[in-house]
Amino acid sequence: MKIALITNNNRDMKALQASINDIEPESAYIFDISLPETDAVSIGDSSILWNEIDLTGFDVVFNHTFHYENPVIPTPLLNTDWTVWQADYIIRQQKQSFLYSILQELNRRGVEIINPPDAHLKNFMKFSLLDELRRYGFSVPEIVCTNDTERADEFTQQKESLLWRPPCGRAAWQLCLKKQRNDVVSVYKPPVLLTELLEGPILRIYFIQEKPLLVLCKKSPQCTPLESFEVIWGVECPEKLAMEIARLSEITGVKWGQLFVILKGEDYFIYDIETDPIYNWMPEVYRDFLTKALAARLLNRDVEEKCPQKPIERTSLLLRRMLKILFDFEQSKYS
Repeated sequence: MKIALITNNNRDMKALQASINDIEPESAYIFDISLPETDAVSIGDSSILWNEIDLTGFDVVFNHTFHYENPVIPTPLLNTDWTVWQADYIIRQQKQSFLYSILQELNRRGVEIINPPDAHLKNFMKFSLLDELRRYGFSVPEIVCTNDTERADEFTQQKESLLWRPPCGRAAWQLCLKKQRNDVVSVYKPPVLLTELLEGPILRIYFIQEKPLLVLCKKSPQCTPLESFEVIWGVECPEKLAMEIARLSEITGVKWGQLFVILKGEDYFIYDIETDPIYNWMPEVYRDFLTKALAARLLNRDVEEKCPQKPIERTSLLLRRMLKILFDFEQSKYS
């Protein structure tokens, strides 16, 4: 079996390539999505050549890192000289368009793409996607898309805890305090999504080809009364949700992805689906398990190892205690 890994050649993908080749030697190949000048890619009538390797001869193309971008709004890039951003942006968009065409053509020619461009495009329009899932009978929290302050006030009036995020693209739900809501919701700004943060266990479910791979439960960090770190541990996928993943995958076209779910009693609520999940944030033991499980499933093999379930504290990326002291100090100046 031959598997093409279209990626930015990062550490996680090199580890995935090594795991695949440990099971079936010389079956996984990495293709650098950044398209360096040394790479030659061409589309022909009977082949799609990338450095003289025909991609149409692969059984599976695992598309990691490529995702749909808005062709109108420039993506903020690090180390970009904005005095010449137009040229940089045009080059980036040409690469995006070219890669999109390659993946679409591979999909048209019958090569299995994980995930195809259509799934990324559908997932980009987040509000429409979540609304479609609700119409198909999935449990999705009530969400509004608005930039009208009166509509936002009406929606949030009886909600205890709020979340907000942009209505499209790659973004995370963020806590929304009243002062923040007054800032992000404005007729002079683009619409945002607003929803209620339900109380219950938070699950991140990584799945591929209609089956769950890894389910992580998360306890958020706390500042009071005593500071605590974020705690993560592996759990079994709820049976009801495991049965729904196949139907969800068929509707969205997402073969490899991550679900962000909150459990409430016997029910679940889907807050997000990610078509290009990043997993280098998680503790090493879970990252290693996911890499090996992903390798096995890409080769159509069963996952033999059991998911580790020991709770692990993940240290904070910010010194929240110092920040809290700083915020309290600033607040005291104006109280």
